[in-house]
Amino acid sequence: MTTKEKIISILEENKGSYLSGEDIGIQLNISRAAVSKAIKELKNNGYTIDSVNRKGHCIPHKSNTLSLIEIKKNLKYNNDIILKDSVFSTNSEGKNYLVNNPEHGTVIIANEQTNGRGRKGRSFFSPKNTGIYMSIILKPKTLLLENSFKITIATAVAVSNAIDEICNKDTQIKWVNDIFLNNKKICGILTEAITDFESGSIENIVLGIGVNFNTLNFPEDFLILLDRFF
Repeated sequence: MTTKEKIISILEENKGSYLSGEDIGIQLNISRAAVSKAIKELKNNGYTIDSVNRKGHCIPHKSNTLSLIEIKKNLKYNNDIILKDSVFSTNSEGKNYLVNNPEHGTVIIANEQTNGRGRKGRSFFSPKNTGIYMSIILKPKTLLLENSFKITIATAVAVSNAIDEICNKDTQIKWVNDIFLNNKKICGILTEAITDFESGSIENIVLGIGVNFNTLNFPEDFLILLDRFF
């Protein structure tokens, strides 16, 4: 773990409380100047850190900044995770990334999608700092194209169960790729497959999941489209 990762980990563990550069330096056995330099770089990388003279540094409770360190800390498996601030769409990013021959289970997470997509080319509104936008690259050993819909079903169940457990809610699945809460769509799932036509099997799957958990202001034209489809 790098010095910056260690500092973020310390600040996350003490979220809402100020820690002096000296205290952080003592914990990491580095100088106060090294702490200040790392904090400055972290801020330039998009981390929300409040710094106050004679108080120290603090990640505020209200901060929703994506943290690769915190994400990995809570994962059961050691997946390869790619964190982006803004992308066209995480599925497009995932398909582009396939040329690098990524590992099965590689996850691409973005803080914003400028052109998020749903089924049939529909738009998925994905503003900055308001949602969870990610795509998972899957490399099934044996999966026929006719059975690919099972991936979407399993994902919908997993996402619904996760939201219910973590947020203490009661979500519903609208067959088969949308999650609803109180009759409002909060999540869309887009599964895209790359197939081998000769064998009829699937080589790669890019599984997109978009959750609007803190989105309040939707564009007017987007609301008109929602009225048409729902």
